[in-house]
Amino acid sequence: MAIRTVRSKEDIKALFPCTIQGETFKNQRALVNRFDVSSSTLQDRLKGGWPVEEAVGLIQHQRKGQREVEVNNVLYPSFAAAARAHGVDHKVARARVKNPKCQWSDEEAVEAKFRFKYLRSIYGKKPIEYEGEQYANLTRAAKAHNLPPYLVLARYHQGKNLTDVFSPLDARYKSRKVWLQSVVSLGGKEYENPFKAPKAEGLSMKLLWRRLSAGWDAETAYSTPASEEELEAMEKEKISS
Repeated sequence: MAIRTVRSKEDIKALFPCTIQGETFKNQRALVNRFDVSSSTLQDRLKGGWPVEEAVGLIQHQRKGQREVEVNNVLYPSFAAAARAHGVDHKVARARVKNPKCQWSDEEAVEAKFRFKYLRSIYGKKPIEYEGEQYANLTRAAKAHNLPPYLVLARYHQGKNLTDVFSPLDARYKSRKVWLQSVVSLGGKEYENPFKAPKAEGLSMKLLWRRLSAGWDAETAYSTPASEEELEAMEKEKISS
């Protein structure tokens, strides 16, 4: 992943001479000769605004928004590190935590197989009756209502009533691919797809999808200009991924 430039050449020169662990270094070459870091890596890190100690590897670099995560009594330096340790793509795990359909904990997000197997072991063989129909188990009932089994199991586990358990997915839960091909209704008019619908100036499709996924109503999502907070949040997500 490319590191975004923060420091200019003049800013980097101003860092030297620098003192690390009581030893003074006149320039970048002196750091490369002393620490286990290549000149190109050091240059990129310093350009990216890293502190010198982090740039040479003495201190682990902390990305913006990075947090320590504890899973099964093991502390990981970041959520991505925890996901990698469990063989899960960190982007997938992070999406699970943010998913509004289910309330996923950090542990469940990086141990998805455990979560589904656990819920299925408890409710998988439980007969269920809904709207006069008898089903052998929740999984079959979910498929009969065109719902993902894990979603139905999670809803049931959360103690929701059967109406909520089997409620259909609304537009916010559709995939981005489906959404991009969907008809949009705004102000009493219909548009062939989101691209052709009128949007606030400077509003990107990525931010628009982010709003709709978070539950914004269409009128507000399309008409509200992008705020600095939203743009900063998207930038942090981009950096952390």
